[in-house]
Amino acid sequence: MEDLHMKRYSDAAGLTSPAIAAESKVLTSHDSDSTETTTSEEVVEASTGTQARERDRGLEVYAHIKLIDSRFRCTLCSSSEHGGWASRNTPKFWLHIRTKHLKEYRELRGTEGPMESTTEGATGSSTPTGATSTMEALVATSAPTEWIINGSHSLDIVEQRGFRDFCNALQPQYQVPNRQAVPDRVMKRWVDHKLQVRQTLLRQLQGTHRASLTVEQMSSTKPECMAVTLHYIDDQWNTRSVVLAYVRLVYPHSGARLARRLISAVTNMDKVLLGSLWTVTADNASISLDMVNELNLSLRRSPLKGESTRSQVCCPDLDAALGELREAVRTLQENPGLLEKYVEECKSWRWDGKKDCEGFKLDVVACWSTTYGMVEHLLHCTIRLDELSRRISGQCKGYSHLAGDLADSIKIKPESWTLAEVYRSFLEPFKDAVTLLSGTTYPTMGLVGAVYRSIRLYVDRLVESQEKEVQRLNETSSKAAPTVSAVLGFRETVALMFFKGVQSKLCEYEDIALTREAKIAGGLDPRCRGYQPTETRQLIIDEFMKCYNKRFEDNYRALTVSTRPSKLQKFSQLMADSVGVSTAHRARECIEEEVDDWLALTPMKLDSDARSVYSWFKENGDEFPRLKLMARDFLAIPATSISSEAAFSKARCTISNRRARLGAGSLEMISELQSFMAFNRGDQSVEN
Repeated sequence: MEDLHMKRYSDAAGLTSPAIAAESKVLTSHDSDSTETTTSEEVVEASTGTQARERDRGLEVYAHIKLIDSRFRCTLCSSSEHGGWASRNTPKFWLHIRTKHLKEYRELRGTEGPMESTTEGATGSSTPTGATSTMEALVATSAPTEWIINGSHSLDIVEQRGFRDFCNALQPQYQVPNRQAVPDRVMKRWVDHKLQVRQTLLRQLQGTHRASLTVEQMSSTKPECMAVTLHYIDDQWNTRSVVLAYVRLVYPHSGARLARRLISAVTNMDKVLLGSLWTVTADNASISLDMVNELNLSLRRSPLKGESTRSQVCCPDLDAALGELREAVRTLQENPGLLEKYVEECKSWRWDGKKDCEGFKLDVVACWSTTYGMVEHLLHCTIRLDELSRRISGQCKGYSHLAGDLADSIKIKPESWTLAEVYRSFLEPFKDAVTLLSGTTYPTMGLVGAVYRSIRLYVDRLVESQEKEVQRLNETSSKAAPTVSAVLGFRETVALMFFKGVQSKLCEYEDIALTREAKIAGGLDPRCRGYQPTETRQLIIDEFMKCYNKRFEDNYRALTVSTRPSKLQKFSQLMADSVGVSTAHRARECIEEEVDDWLALTPMKLDSDARSVYSWFKENGDEFPRLKLMARDFLAIPATSISSEAAFSKARCTISNRRARLGAGSLEMISELQSFMAFNRGDQSVEN
């Protein structure tokens, strides 16, 4: 059975109880007939029968763990190299000592000498491979479990003959677990990793910083799911994200039901995190807006703002303008004989006709940048399609078997080609804007406002100039040749229809793209601080005085309390009170001066990615301590929900129609564990 028979516990898997201590394990075996036991420590007998002696020797590794500053640290590392562990018997220490200090580890395990194999190098020198005669159960059991989870493999793969033969070829002493043992191991790792994720989130977010959510629904598979991903920036200005939950969706969907499931996903991790959430990034479907409204009603103390940045296509205008082009492509794709002749025609021009056919796009379903790609591709095929139509109409040799009406189907009028040229030129800035906001660059909300203002200004100016051009053509139509007037009138009129359609759609997005949070984020982004400086300056100052002044004063007081004599602090406060200086007034003057210095700096290049922005604050943020405190929250807001979409891509083999036997709880747990493991690996690398 693939189902893990998982029981969802009400208190987040007992995570409110003391930390679940992961047992240290040693794995040995004495022959191939030994059977596996799945007790809490999972120890099998040593091949020499000296189980106790081997275990005691392995436990000597713990001599290198010491309690220093309330953290268990490795004595072989300096305190600056490793952040330590909260518990002494953590599995991470085994991996750390074996990875970072292999020499000391071998000495303690007694594996030096003849048990090490060597490989002959190019110069004839021998290099030890580090092979050992025994393996820890932690490594031996976690490796296949992680492989199954990360690869979304079936849980019964451990009983497949090929997998067992492969493991036996690598290490004959290792006994492959059966499929009844794998679910228990997966569940235990899910509990352990979720506990570790919870501790990290509480340590880095509780009461200090804000976090953002991205939400994405996936309805193309059964069962339908919703991925809830949390994002924030840690103390070292590293972007951190983790999938809090894969939520099963039950039809019918509604905003209230989605809001309840989202809140449940957060509280299952820890209800304290609700106090750190302040934005939700979702798509622009109406149900997403209903969900955000329900969240605002449910979480009045921590209102959530819905952010939606994905554009929709103005389909009616596109159909009127590009319908002839699409019909030609459809005819070409649906007729194999015609398509074969097109490929031959391309070869005569030394073009790759097969590649052209694969690149044909009939429809536009995502955004205006896709429209640009479709039009640009068709324009490259102009000569080839015209030549193919001419040969079919003339019944040239090799084309007589093709019906004559096919020539009319792929014959595109000159005015349609010129109109496509106009569209390509018009849509090119949209392609560049989508590139700036692509998920690979981790776009921030501040960039959305700057990009939107630039695109809106570009479209408004183009519509104005196009209206003047149409008016001029109408006034001079009687003087021009009838055919020329008809062509120009069609092109300019239809183009103006499309431009106005895009303009009206941009007007609908204004309230979404230019929210108060987006404007503040733009002012705090080094790439966009020059946009609307007067408006953003006042918004930043008001936001700091309302939400950040107390936090900044508390942080400053904590840093200076140990260095400044207490009498001097009291005397300074006494002087301030005696002259009637208001603390709030001083704070406002400080933030105003800091904002003015910030806006006076030269902006970064607009095409710089978010990682460059975070690196800038990490290196230079101390010059603007108040803005740095705000930027860590505002620049963590994702501009798109692509991260949650990517989570579905990583779990595509788990959330699939092919895994019909996988239970609902098991499906969610396996998918969440993939993200938990990646998050904890990132946390470990940051500490090290």
